Amino acid sequence: MTNSTTPIFDDFLISSANPSVIPDWTDYNDHFNVAYYVQAFDLAAQAFRKDAGINHPFQIKTNRVSYLREVPGGRTLTLTTQLIGYSEKGLHMVQALYAEPERYLAAVEERLEVPIAGTDEEMSAITRKLMPIVASHAKYALPEDWNTF
Repeated sequence: MTNSTTPIFDDFLISSANPSVIPDWTDYNDHFNVAYYVQAFDLAAQAFRKDAGINHPFQIKTNRVSYLREVPGGRTLTLTTQLIGYSEKGLHMVQALYAEPERYLAAVEERLEVPIAGTDEEMSAITRKLMPIVASHAKYALPEDWNTF
């Protein structure tokens, strides 16, 4: 995998989840509240698993969010999900949150999700679905300080 110093945006990585920053998600300055960045990333992770045909439950083991730029209320968000790896430890992904219409990078999240107990057969089925995705996502460069888990 190639590293870069700037994020790579590619339509291939766009999540099917694209929420808008509703008034309940803003602070007193009418900016996107930090707690809801994580919720938006979680919506994108759920959409990624659904789109990949993974209906097995996962839970977040760890995550790290870098807040890069404020997002005013009312903006639509575009999120990308890049699967970096998958093992018995779980899904390792990097997500980027862009604010529309300028499509500027507002935040990045790196997360590790672990499967909630499953049979060996279920875990093998998940692996079969995810390995081609890992391979196809490997061609996209990551900034050097991402992929830290």
